[in-house]
Amino acid sequence: MDDLVVGYEDSAIKPNSFNGQTPLLWATEWGHETVVKLLLDRGAAIETKDEQQGQIPLSWATERGHKAVVKLLRIRGG
Repeated sequence: MDDLVVGYEDSAIKPNSFNGQTPLLWATEWGHETVVKLLLDRGAAIETKDEQQGQIPLSWATERGHKAVVKLLRIRGG
């Protein structure tokens, strides 16, 4: 996975998808801790809100019960 992320430019980490979510928002919503860590390490914006519901990554992870992701986001300042 690290090889996949490293191969992309920063612009591939930060843009919103067709429905207003960044890769970090998707990863936190679905509880992908390793992906969340990689995206944060590459500079993903931790406070970015999704365009449809206005939630930040920490809210998605909390709402979905992804405790490890919540812990990681809190450590990183989210």
